[in-house]
Amino acid sequence: MATDNLKEYEKLKKQLQQAILKKKSLDKQITQIEEDIFQKETTYLSESNNSNIVRGFESLSKLNASNINKKKLVFTDDDRIFSLSSHTFVRHLQKKSEEDDDESNESTPVASANSGKKRKRNEE
Repeated sequence: MATDNLKEYEKLKKQLQQAILKKKSLDKQITQIEEDIFQKETTYLSESNNSNIVRGFESLSKLNASNINKKKLVFTDDDRIFSLSSHTFVRHLQKKSEEDDDESNESTPVASANSGKKRKRNEE
C-alpha cells in the first residue's frame, strides 16, 4: 500500500514539474507576443500623422494637402488600447519598471532627506 502511494506521489510530482515548465514556456510566449503588439502599436501611433483608430479620422477632412504631413499627433499611454488592455502585460511592465528602479538605485546610491521613508506610488 505504501509503495502504491509513493508511486502515485512520484507520478503526480513529475506531472506537476512538467506543468510548471509548460506554464513558464507559455508565459514567455505570451510576454513576447504582447511586446510585439506594444512595438507595433507604438509604430502605428507614431506614424499616423493626423488620425488614427483611437482618436478618429475627422481631422483628415479638415486638413488640406499641404498640412497633412506637417502636423503630427502626440500619443500617450491612454491611446494604447491594445497593449495596455492586457493585465499580464501591464503586470510585466510594472515588474520591469521595478527592476529598472532597483538596478538604478544599486548603481547610484544617493542619500536624501527622504531616505528610509516610504514613498507613495502613483497607481493607475
